[in-house]
Amino acid sequence: MSSQHEPSDLRYRLQSGRPVLMDGAMSTELTARGITFDQLDWIRANVAHPQAIGDIHSAYASSGAEIHIANTFANAPHVLSDFDLDSEFELLNRAGVEVCRNAVDKDAAGPYWIAGSISTFAKHHDRSNLPDLEQLEANCGIHAQLLANSGCDLIALEMLFDVDHTLAMLRGACRAGLPVSVGLLAESDDRGSVVVKDKVRSHSADRPLFFADALETIIDQIPADSTVIFSAMHSFFEDTGPALKILKDKWDGPVAAYPNIGKFRAPGGWDVSSAPSPVEFADACESWVSMGANIVGGCCGVGPAYIEELSSRTLFSQTASTRATPTLWR
Repeated sequence: MSSQHEPSDLRYRLQSGRPVLMDGAMSTELTARGITFDQLDWIRANVAHPQAIGDIHSAYASSGAEIHIANTFANAPHVLSDFDLDSEFELLNRAGVEVCRNAVDKDAAGPYWIAGSISTFAKHHDRSNLPDLEQLEANCGIHAQLLANSGCDLIALEMLFDVDHTLAMLRGACRAGLPVSVGLLAESDDRGSVVVKDKVRSHSADRPLFFADALETIIDQIPADSTVIFSAMHSFFEDTGPALKILKDKWDGPVAAYPNIGKFRAPGGWDVSSAPSPVEFADACESWVSMGANIVGGCCGVGPAYIEELSSRTLFSQTASTRATPTLWR
């Protein structure tokens, strides 16, 4: 199967009305396979553990995933600079895309697309270490262009937590000319309202940022001629449906859902002892597709068994009936 797909192919697939299946977690799968690491190890994983990363991509391809997120989540210019790895920026990102492409190309049963991940990860997991907005935008532009040049079909902005950083990263990412997934963190507060996981930085620390308000502001400032997918990602499994409903209420373009299952357990692990089963996960994804999700998959805790169960469902078959199609791309 050829590893090269024009970004427009994804548009055509979304226009068909048949949902697209995304892959699942990378870091929690590495941990589950006995590979533990600190932040520096994680940043250099594409060259330190290429076989393990390739094996996980292969497992997702064999399980039926169609969108595969390359392991470039922690490889932004400012992150590498903070770890004195500036000289490895191109090496680490190209390696992440290459490992993904080689693995998926070998095991995919049909067309697929590679997403380059750009996230809000910062040294010590401390977002105060992110650069100012102007520099963040510039860095995202550089990162997205390298990922595009390396063969990615779309850019996945991940772990977005407020409006200002989202817009800066979106403006930068759009410079590469690829479709961009805007991955927002959502959760339900104690009143049942869906909020973005961080607080509003420019106001009182006690004031929540409501998911709907954030969406409206971001949508109003989407760069012209851009290709945007809005995603509820890395959110709790039970909060994803409510977030998706708001996405569909506010946005008439494509939307995606790829939640966590289980919860983080230090040091470096993920507790899935009370997580939904693959069947329960697939049932929920089917309900999200019925709500209008165009792309479904998983984040932390979601492994190949979950993607395989979801792939077996009728809605992902080549002969599945089409649904109402979204208004594609502003």
